[in-house]
Amino acid sequence: MLCATAARAYQGPADWFEIQRRLTTRLETQDVGELARALAADDTSSDEALVERLIVFVRADHGARALASIEALTGVDEQLLGSACTWLIGRKRDVLARRLLELRPDLRAGWTYVLLRRMVEADGVDPTLAWVRERERSAPDVWLRERARILKKHGGTGPLCDELEKAIRAAPHDLEAILRYLDITRDNAPKRDVEWIGPVALTPGALDDLLLARALAHRAPRASQIVLKRCLARELDDEGRARMSGLFHIPGGADLQVLLRSNARRLLLDALIDAGDTDDAQALMEQLAEENADGQGSVPWSGWLALAGQVQQASGQRAIENKVLADEQLGEDDPRYWIGRSAYYRGRTELEEALAAARKAVALAPLDGPWMPRWNGIEAVRRLLHQMEGEQASITYLREELARAEPQGGFPPRAARVNAVARRIVGVLVTDFPGSIAADDERLWRYLESVPALDHNTARLLQRMVESALAGDQLDDGFWDRITAIVRAGAPSGRQRLASVMIVSGSGERAIRFLRESLDVVSDEDRPRCAFYIVRAGLESGDWRVAREAWPIGRQDLGPDERGERLARMARLAAMDGEPDVALRLWQRGANYDRGVMDGVLELCAAPGMAARLSAWYAELAEREPDSDARTRFLAALAD
Repeated sequence: MLCATAARAYQGPADWFEIQRRLTTRLETQDVGELARALAADDTSSDEALVERLIVFVRADHGARALASIEALTGVDEQLLGSACTWLIGRKRDVLARRLLELRPDLRAGWTYVLLRRMVEADGVDPTLAWVRERERSAPDVWLRERARILKKHGGTGPLCDELEKAIRAAPHDLEAILRYLDITRDNAPKRDVEWIGPVALTPGALDDLLLARALAHRAPRASQIVLKRCLARELDDEGRARMSGLFHIPGGADLQVLLRSNARRLLLDALIDAGDTDDAQALMEQLAEENADGQGSVPWSGWLALAGQVQQASGQRAIENKVLADEQLGEDDPRYWIGRSAYYRGRTELEEALAAARKAVALAPLDGPWMPRWNGIEAVRRLLHQMEGEQASITYLREELARAEPQGGFPPRAARVNAVARRIVGVLVTDFPGSIAADDERLWRYLESVPALDHNTARLLQRMVESALAGDQLDDGFWDRITAIVRAGAPSGRQRLASVMIVSGSGERAIRFLRESLDVVSDEDRPRCAFYIVRAGLESGDWRVAREAWPIGRQDLGPDERGERLARMARLAAMDGEPDVALRLWQRGANYDRGVMDGVLELCAAPGMAARLSAWYAELAEREPDSDARTRFLAALAD
């Protein structure tokens, strides 16, 4: 099937993060208020300069300047500005985010729904809907969905759907309007009947028919049939070819007309099955079978066999079964033949036959051969066992196959190439059956020893083993010593992952010792990450001095928002430890990244001597820098 792709690469975040990175470096040594005043006098008008100005004004809490700077952003790149808007919403600068969206309603900010939820809470439903509809006039693709989201929670989407249906009937050639309607009803009115679209829609070309059919799939089988039959009767024009190349991943050298028709017939088959038109589905299925006789059709071999089983189970016929049983492409000694046969019987819901075929595929795939045929068979068997006998049968089978995957004498330590089948079995056990992981499973320990470095997947396995050890009162020095020895013997890059597992499991002090040792062996590139984990472990275990000691290196792995948050936590710990002057300095350093963030200020002020110190500092800041709203925000936080 055709897979959608973006028309162009999304470049916004890369630019956005680069701007933030540069500002982070500057704010290490420069007062954010001074930087705000300097930028206010700068008339540079590039996209990056305009966005940088907004960011600094927000971080300095120069509210009036930030609001004024929004007015100059109307011509900035959409993706870069969308990132800025998402950031403003995340920092609860709703006045700024609203103004930006008023000026640029086309922006697709990631957290617009969060902003609207807060607007409903503050202003009410009707004023918020009125504001949304004003934006909707110029950017319906963005705002119709937001209106529907609000209505779903407050009053229902029926009137909106009626409104959109009326507009479609008045302009049946407007494919974008039809697709918007289907998108909105799918998420917000899933029970609404959309079969009427089939005879009403007047899509202009074959590609439009296909796009509409994809949106109708499994929702309106009769409408889908009308649209797809029209698609199959049309030729793909030049405009459609150009659009198709931009919308989908197209295999090199593919005939676009053939590809479109193949996908249309595949969708038509689904529509016929959904509608219960078994005779028509059978006839179309036999055509697809002929196309796939040499394995070169548009539908993967096992995929169309599963479809064939589904169709023939409904029709009561077995016309294609003989093709499955006597396949000339592969032969009965090929595991892929048995995988296809299993898929066919699974489609017919003849599960015993499907399971027998899948087991045959596993038996024919040698342990020392290519991993994929054997894994495909194992995956088919375990899914069928789960369906037929339940979760425990699937777990037991996977453990049996893991035992078979282990070479005689055990998995080789620090293998150059990890056993691919074993890796996938362990991945399924960790992801789908985490309760099956036991801390005392020696085979899993040998598997861990075979991995060259603790990567993301093996770190998840280790976390499950830690949870098992904790539940069974086995999380002792012996457990940690064993896993630490395994990680020490592997690549240094795995050390931070082990430290993360230690921190999450409440062993922060152990993580600190291990990470301090690791600083001497990790690469220069990994040192900041390693030091960051020391900061994290210190904060989690309540040792702010350890966190402060590692901060000069560890902060390099953090963005400005994360730096401010970590420094604020350090300040709170220092204050509770009887170090108010140190706490004030840490808070001031964190506030230089963003003066408007007051998370934890009440807890900080509750520590002896801190309320007076913070009040004096914010008063001095207001006198020195009247453009900043930081003192007002501080007093409001105390009042709450």
